[in-house]
Parts: sequence; C-alpha cells; structure tokens
Amino acid sequence: MKNEKLRLLAPAVILLAFALVMLVPKYFEGKAADAFGAPLFEHALPADTEVIEQDAAKTNDGGMMAAMLLKTDLTSEELEAFYADVDAQPAEEGDVVTLSAKALDESSLEALQKAKLYEEGAQYQFVYLYSAPPEE
Repeated sequence: MKNEKLRLLAPAVILLAFALVMLVPKYFEGKAADAFGAPLFEHALPADTEVIEQDAAKTNDGGMMAAMLLKTDLTSEELEAFYADVDAQPAEEGDVVTLSAKALDESSLEALQKAKLYEEGAQYQFVYLYSAPPEE
C-alpha cells in the first residue's frame, strides 16, 4: 500500500519541482525587469504626451530593456533630451545603460492600427532604456 501511494505521488512531486524550477526564475526576472524600468515609467511625461503601452523584459542577448510607446508631437531628439535625467541603474553590475527614442516604422504603425490603438494624424515614438555589458 505504501509503495502504491509513493508510485502515485512521485510523478506529482517531480512535476511540481519542475514547475518551480521553470517558474521561479521567470518571476524574479520579471521583478528585476520591472525594477529596471521603473525610473523611466515613473518619470513625468512631456506636455501633450500620452503613454500607449509600456513594458520591461530581459532581452534574448541577456540585456534588460524597458520601453514606452508614446503618442506625442515631440521628435526623437526632444524626447531623448527630456528623458536624459532618468536615473536608471544597470540591470547587472558592469552594464551600461543607454536611453534612446525612435519614431515608429511602417510595420509598427500597422501593428498599432491592427490593435486599434492608432489615431489618424497622431505621431508616435518609442522611448527605450537598455542595460547591457559595454561593447568592446
């Protein structure tokens, strides 16, 4: 009888352990990404600017990125100047943090239209924070 219970419980315990091994790092990775992006997300917005979307995540190359999609009449250069005082800490010791802004390309505008977030005549910009090891 004891062996029968063990035979039934063993797969469940193994499955639970596997789930924890897979999910716990993702949870902490998400927390680290949120903490990295917070200085950007909590920064004041320029006048007449609206946040459409914002997100932070670990990148495929091991860096960390936070990004905001803004509806604004400001140029990329004006946004970079406005957000230049964002005090973002490197995601990893030794990383370099860079901030940049970029107007949406055609495929991004199409995606915005498909998501029904596009407003005719409006201008959209991405603002990015990126933390990664310095380039050599």
